[in-house]
Amino acid sequence: MVANKIADILSVLYQVKEINDKISSHLAKKDALLVNVNKYEEELKKLEEEYADKEEEKKKKHKKQKDLEAQVAKYETDILNLEGSRTSIKTNDEYFKLIEKIDHLKNQKDETELQILTIMEEFEEYQRIFKELETKKNSSVKKINEELSKIKNEIETCDSELGGLYKDKEDNIAELSDKVKQTYLKLEQRYPNDPITFLHDNTCTGCNMSVPPQVQVNIKMAEKLENCQNCGRYLLVKKE
Repeated sequence: MVANKIADILSVLYQVKEINDKISSHLAKKDALLVNVNKYEEELKKLEEEYADKEEEKKKKHKKQKDLEAQVAKYETDILNLEGSRTSIKTNDEYFKLIEKIDHLKNQKDETELQILTIMEEFEEYQRIFKELETKKNSSVKKINEELSKIKNEIETCDSELGGLYKDKEDNIAELSDKVKQTYLKLEQRYPNDPITFLHDNTCTGCNMSVPPQVQVNIKMAEKLENCQNCGRYLLVKKE
């Protein structure tokens, strides 16, 4: 049923104003929730990156140990080959040079084995730190995912409620006469959050400009549908 009487039109506008306020509140709540989603997702990303960096360091240490162990194995092979060549030595000079080479390889082998022991000790400590980090990460990820799940459920609820509010607003606007409806829709394009506002202390709360006395009287008496002469918004008296 189309509202043509001033009282009926004002009643619809009050309802639309109330719905718009609820929509604005829901949108603000959703924006705040989305900010929290972004914050938690950034925390998750940071945790995953930190864990990946440590895991990469762990792989590098393990590779270095394997490379040094391979080097030790090569030294041992070279030493054995040189020691096996003693039978073909013909002069003392050749013998001393061979011994010098073997000693040099043994020294290199000993130094490399010391490096391996150092890496193994470091790796053992690193494993402990890495395990603590993994435990901390898993605990944090679990908590963050729980929070994200709650927030996303709130967002879904908010979206569902917004859908109902938009439908209610659409139904109410449909009750307005074509002229009032078209004016309202134009105002909504210009002022998405508050095409309808209140008269307060003789001013329009939408633009904070003074409202002429006669317009104030018309609004308060509910005898005429009035728009702010400055911003064009529909003006209503706030119900106590």
